[in-house]
Amino acid sequence: MKKQTKSLMVLAGVLAVLLIIWAASPLWLNREPDETTITTREEIDPIFQSEAEDIARVEISHEQDTFALLPDAVTDSDGKISYDWQVEGMEDYPFAQTDLSAVANMAKSVYTSTEIESAASDLAPYGLDDPQAMFSVVLKNGSRHDIKVGSLMPNKSYYYAMLDDSGRVCSLAKATGDRMMQTRLDLLDGDQVVSVEESDLTGFIFERARDAARIAVDCQLVGEPGTPESYIEYELREPIIRPGGSGNLNMLITETLAMTAADFVEIDPVDLAPYGLSSPQYLLNLQTAAGETEIKIGSQADSNHFYAISSEIPAVFKLPTSTFTSIDMKVIDMLDRFVALVSIWKVDRIDGNIFGETFSTEISMTQENRTTDEDVVLTLDGQDAKIVDEKGKSLYTKFYQRLISVMIAGLEPEAEPDNTKDASMVFHMKADPETGRAAYTQTVEFAPRDDYTYYVFIDGEYSGFYVEKEASFESTRKEYEGITVALDMMRYAISHAEDGVFNTEEGYPLN
Repeated sequence: MKKQTKSLMVLAGVLAVLLIIWAASPLWLNREPDETTITTREEIDPIFQSEAEDIARVEISHEQDTFALLPDAVTDSDGKISYDWQVEGMEDYPFAQTDLSAVANMAKSVYTSTEIESAASDLAPYGLDDPQAMFSVVLKNGSRHDIKVGSLMPNKSYYYAMLDDSGRVCSLAKATGDRMMQTRLDLLDGDQVVSVEESDLTGFIFERARDAARIAVDCQLVGEPGTPESYIEYELREPIIRPGGSGNLNMLITETLAMTAADFVEIDPVDLAPYGLSSPQYLLNLQTAAGETEIKIGSQADSNHFYAISSEIPAVFKLPTSTFTSIDMKVIDMLDRFVALVSIWKVDRIDGNIFGETFSTEISMTQENRTTDEDVVLTLDGQDAKIVDEKGKSLYTKFYQRLISVMIAGLEPEAEPDNTKDASMVFHMKADPETGRAAYTQTVEFAPRDDYTYYVFIDGEYSGFYVEKEASFESTRKEYEGITVALDMMRYAISHAEDGVFNTEEGYPLN
């Protein structure tokens, strides 16, 4: 019993002390601006409220920037009015409307979590004698109200804030205060540094300073935009003229179209030199029927970013270095390196003369056929060339692949070689009913450049590139045989096949 009485007395003493502290709290509550001094109540009047239709402008002023937002009433089909916002004097700049609205809509209601002091006479402890930011709402009736943002509270989660010179100090959520201190750079839309759609692309130019590389391409959409069957067809203008595309070139264009800004650095820069943009490392130009978008990429901002600027947004921004995977590739790797990559079903006949050794091969098949199908006809120098190996695989397919697999080894567009026609292949192409193109021929000819390489001529015109002699004609490397070796192998298989089958495991006793 005595033990219980003693415990009750101790508890009563503790409660008494707590009551004394509570009773005395108003005496010291407002002495220091600390989170422990905040009083709360169920309903606290907001710092400021207004109606959207009453707002004439919103002004933001702080150490980093000063600007104003203007409302633009928008009426929908149901007659409902909403408001978009524009930066005064910069109406044509691509600011992010969602971000502008988030800032401007604070003018309708700025809430507080707590009221710290209702009539403060000394604002210095709150940083409100010289506020960090001023968020001002100008109403259409001419009145003006300034929400002043002071210093951060000790808990770092709230700012001190006050309306006009009311003396009423409240806590303002840090996220709200930070939004009031955003700059125009923060509000630019990083997704709009390139707004070109792939389906609208008509041309592309790429320049690289370190090796004076330049690629110019004509682009044309094939198929209906947005469908899985649609694709971009490329026609190179520089450094050489040639049809076709390249996976790496397509990747470079795709990455350019998808580029976004990580951060904006300076609006309307007077001097681009500090960013390496007066003499950029890279220049990318996207062309459409409506105009051009030019992107310059300058020096590195840090280990993960370049400085860049787009003609669509007059502001320097940071571009992640991870944006591009092919921008530093060799020019030749950005081109289609096959000299004459022609689908087999598009060809009627190929006539060849390789250093005096002539051949002629005829093909009769459709796109739906395989070379082993019964109705397919394949000949070489008038002989049946529909030969398979011991596993049933077409040897003619391998032969044809060697004919069309001659690869560009290097570019030399400034050369003016004579076409000595030391070797040649003439592709007789079928008419194309889908495009309406009539049957035609394409002639590929080779002239010596030196002891190891040959210049290439297409239809009598110098192509601007050359091929390696050994890889193109003489290679005995399995699956990568040169044309003369592949020709000898096919002829040997035809003459030694039994019932259309040649056992490749026995090998080719070629010279």
